[in-house]
Amino acid sequence: MRIWIDADGCPVRKLVLRIAEEFAIEVIQVADRSHEFREGTAVLVDIGADSAEYYIISKARPGDLMITQDYGAAALALGKGLRVMDQNGREYTEANIDGLLFERALSDKIRRAGGRTAHMKKRRKEDDICFVGALRSLLQEISENGK
Repeated sequence: MRIWIDADGCPVRKLVLRIAEEFAIEVIQVADRSHEFREGTAVLVDIGADSAEYYIISKARPGDLMITQDYGAAALALGKGLRVMDQNGREYTEANIDGLLFERALSDKIRRAGGRTAHMKKRRKEDDICFVGALRSLLQEISENGK
């Protein structure tokens, strides 16, 4: 098992690296060439919409874990047999991905019509604590059950 981070703007990269080290799990950070990483393994891909996400989808194997905020990438990853989690510790699953994609499409429609939708809240320390707990729990489950 490996952990793949969609690292374009990911606020939990360093947390993932630290926790993965505790579990002896390889982490690959993928971002476009406009980023620079000093820690961990990084793959830099061409600058372009979703280039990091597509790279991960093409290289990851069933059973790997992907960290992403992108619902579309999460849906593709689930279809390939990956586990997927967002930066807040929510695991994307077959049970919730359709609803999340629907909400995204509805929000896009509202914005195109000139409406406003809620913006992401500023990240707090409590968000990091929640993410760390969820990631540790998921990795523990995977190590105990093998999937």
